[in-house]
Amino acid sequence: MDKPRLIRELERILPPRSVLHNDQDLALYEYDGALDRGRPDVVVFPATTEHVAAIVPEVEVVRLDG
Repeated sequence: MDKPRLIRELERILPPRSVLHNDQDLALYEYDGALDRGRPDVVVFPATTEHVAAIVPEVEVVRLDG
């Protein structure tokens, strides 16, 4: 699965505004308190355990080469 398809699938599973994939949105998530830096390909905000359960199978088989 490619990145655009993954994003579409995540947007199908999650409520509106729960999937970030634009560069300006992702820039906020480059840091995690460590000295290392890396921009994520996608950031998601699942609201329920059902959302998490639906997302895991989608993302565990995807390797996003950036």
